[in-house]
Parts: sequence; structure tokens; C-alpha cells
Amino acid sequence: MARVMQMTVATELDTDINQIYMIDSGVGPGRANRRDDVMLVQLLLKKAGANSVTPDGLPLQHHSNLKVDGIFGPMTARFIEGFESTGALTRRLGHMHVVSDGGFDPLPASGAVKASASGLWYKIFAVNVLAKQNHEESYDHLVSDPPTPPLLRATLQNRGSFRRA
Repeated sequence: MARVMQMTVATELDTDINQIYMIDSGVGPGRANRRDDVMLVQLLLKKAGANSVTPDGLPLQHHSNLKVDGIFGPMTARFIEGFESTGALTRRLGHMHVVSDGGFDPLPASGAVKASASGLWYKIFAVNVLAKQNHEESYDHLVSDPPTPPLLRATLQNRGSFRRA
């Protein structure tokens, strides 16, 4: 289930992020796709300004068109592919690269935000960074922010947060 994770993150990114919104199960093809986790990924993609793309990588739909309904379908898949586009992430975050596998997975138990072997960032962390950069005024308050769907707000409130340093 979706939750808030308090953490201290030391990265080379020019960002001050001390909490991230976290999923407990994967979102994407062949993953659990629990409704609240899908809803959280959709909301973060929307706040991050991710646009959907065609199979050729051309822009297809603006992020304002992404429905935050908790259903992983073709539209959400296209927005995830748009987010994974190396060019889009590089233009906005410098050298932040992620695996392009069409899905989001929770951070590992260690809390690492970057895979040490590959140097790739975990997408759930990357989308949180962009969402915070684009919507700093509301990012820290998704639990009470009116545009956050009521079901997701309730889940985040009920799950609360836990701290990882």
C-alpha cells in the first residue's frame, strides 16, 4: 500500500528531499498493480510533468490528461514510458538515468535510492524528486492536498509514515 517514507537522502542532485511517497508493490506489466500504489504512481507522474509517448518516443499526451484512477492500463503505461525517456530525465535532472522496463518497483529494504552496481536511479525516487521540484508547495502535503484522490489520501493517512535515515 502507498505510504510516506521519511528519510535523509545524500545525493549529487540539487534537491532537498527528506520524504518520499512510496509504493509497497510493483506497478506495471507483470506487477501486482494494487490500486493505491498505481494511484500514487499516477499522481506522482502527473506532478512530475511526465508526458506520454508513442512507441517511437514522440510526445503523445500532456500530463494533465493522465487519470489518477488506480488502474494500470495502456494510458498509464504510455506515461511511464514517457517518464523513462532518458532525454526527458536528463533535461530536467542532469544525469539521472533509470531502467526502462515499463514499471515502478519499491525501493529495496536498504533504502538505497540508486543501484550501486549499475548507477541507475530507482524510478520511485526519481519521480518523487521531479514531483517535488515541480510542485514544491503541495508535494509535502499530498495527504491533505485536495487534488489528491480521497482514496489515496485516506491510504496515506492510515499508513502514516516511517523514518529511514
